[in-house]
Amino acid sequence: PNHPPPYNTSINLVAVIMRMWTVLLAALVPCILAANVNIGNGMVEVDVGLNRGEASVGVGVGGASRVELCNVNEESMTGVCVKQGTCNNDYLGTDGINLGLCDQKDSAGIDQYQCCQTVNDCGSKTSSVVSYYQNPSFPAEDRDDVACNIRITARARVCQFRVEFLEFELPRPDGIGVCSAQNHMAILSPGLRSGLLGSSNNRLCGINTGQHVYIPVSPGDDVQFVATLSGVAAVPIALTPQPFASSVSYKWNIRVIQIYCDDPNYPFAYLQAPSGCLQYHTDAFGSLKSFNYDGTSIMAPNQDYAICIRNEGDGPGGRTCSITYRAINFGVPVGGSDAGPCRSGALVTNPLPGVNRECCLNPRSSYVAITGAGAATTFRRYWCGLNFGAGGDQEQITSRIKPFVVNVRAGAHTLADLQSPPGTTEPFIGFSFDYKVDSGICNV
Repeated sequence: PNHPPPYNTSINLVAVIMRMWTVLLAALVPCILAANVNIGNGMVEVDVGLNRGEASVGVGVGGASRVELCNVNEESMTGVCVKQGTCNNDYLGTDGINLGLCDQKDSAGIDQYQCCQTVNDCGSKTSSVVSYYQNPSFPAEDRDDVACNIRITARARVCQFRVEFLEFELPRPDGIGVCSAQNHMAILSPGLRSGLLGSSNNRLCGINTGQHVYIPVSPGDDVQFVATLSGVAAVPIALTPQPFASSVSYKWNIRVIQIYCDDPNYPFAYLQAPSGCLQYHTDAFGSLKSFNYDGTSIMAPNQDYAICIRNEGDGPGGRTCSITYRAINFGVPVGGSDAGPCRSGALVTNPLPGVNRECCLNPRSSYVAITGAGAATTFRRYWCGLNFGAGGDQEQITSRIKPFVVNVRAGAHTLADLQSPPGTTEPFIGFSFDYKVDSGICNV
């Protein structure tokens, strides 16, 4: 199938429809748009139209009777509608920033609520429905050594945090893909018993801009975000193969949304991820990347997680047939007995005497698990090595297995596993895919 241009996470069908509706309203009733900040009419494109979300009565914050999310200008300015005068009064554990007026009014129908954004300083604690965690000088970069942590407490009826890395540029991992103790960000939570990325791995570093994760929580859980930076390590400056292009400046801007689970209202019902999914992509086409991906750094070892994709097409009724993945870049480490025969990525089975199993399953190997086939590749489940199957790293794989889930496992590879010949490290840089959910008339 034809693939759309690179996916922009700030644009979706809902946002487009809401924007068209706003233009119509502006033409018919100009006074509607006369407010200082017009919240709730879809004027601004954000990930999932957060300006029109509300939860059930009884879970309001800041004096409101319900939770209504609001945004101004861009996705980095999302807040919650609260009664006027409460935003700057130690709102939910930290001083809020008044972004403007919401459409929602108080119980008397007189005063409009304020759109209140929560930005957490280092060492702060909050329970805001939407909050931001930023480097100390954001939007400017920092280059000093720093230890910066915040805590976010899960509210009643909340079962997930959606953590969105709007900007994330930290020092790159070391030569085998490990984030150093002096330069990383860790996310710690009682719900992450096996670590954020699985296999007791809680650290992120390098480039993760545009990525997101889901954290399972119970009401009252404290989720900690801990950044440790030395200020002297190299930070990649581009997602292109430029091994010498770097600086020591770092920055991050992270949005955390508390998800009221089993709530029928938008956006919480739309955002809630299936159980067991570290990532949940809700659009019919988009991109998937391994964590810490910058096009040159080695894929991190010791990972075990699932990427889930919403099983809903763009056509009438949302019927889907399959999903197609196209590799933009692919280099998933192999080790142990897989190091020789499975290195190219073309073979399905390891032919070594006494092995007699599929490639990618050695404990020192890593894999991306997708059950499907491509034009040059026979049906298989596990993908590893320097190419995405026999068709090379530009191969397209189609899968009809539902739900649409990509399992990622990274083994305990060593430097020797990554080098062939010794002293020359192979480009096991992780993966970057475009995906497209195929809908319409299904050819079974």
